Amino acid sequence: MMINGHGFGPDYIVDSGIALIVLIPLFLAILVRQISKKRVTFFRISGLIMFFIYIYALIKVTIFPMMIFKFGSKAYRYGFGKQYLANFNVLEISKYTPIQIWGNIALILPLSILIAYLWPHKLSAFKFNICVGILTTIGIEMTQLIMAFFYLGSRTFDINDLILNLLGYLLGFCIYKVIKVDCKFNPNFWTNLSA
Repeated sequence: MMINGHGFGPDYIVDSGIALIVLIPLFLAILVRQISKKRVTFFRISGLIMFFIYIYALIKVTIFPMMIFKFGSKAYRYGFGKQYLANFNVLEISKYTPIQIWGNIALILPLSILIAYLWPHKLSAFKFNICVGILTTIGIEMTQLIMAFFYLGSRTFDINDLILNLLGYLLGFCIYKVIKVDCKFNPNFWTNLSA
């Protein structure tokens, strides 16, 4: 990690496995709630499993690994916020590789599909679903900014990532709506899909 022009290695690195301490009980609580409300179907359980695997992968890619420096480390002698924290230059998107562009689009795309499918009465409407997308992408970028400020991570707040993530989220929502319409008009949709 570069801090004030000097390289520092963290004393500890926290892996994404720690997120499972929260995600597994949360998954089980939602599963128990679904069972108690008698909403258990193969597709619903499969959707919940995919949702939690996706959330874990999203956290792993965007937040972890966390870098921990010991109290009194030389990294702290310069104060906080001395590394590159944010990019607000929209024109830098032209320097992105195709993998960066498509990776950022694909990063949030499944979220809009999964939440609209799992919670159709609350989150399949455009207004509520898009609010979740905006809050999620801003939340990820703000978390990265705060972590970089306190030297917990080396990622930055990037406006281009935010734009591409929102584009992917909107694309995912459109895909969900197309599939939903096709399922209504074609009763053999799932049969044709598996053939």
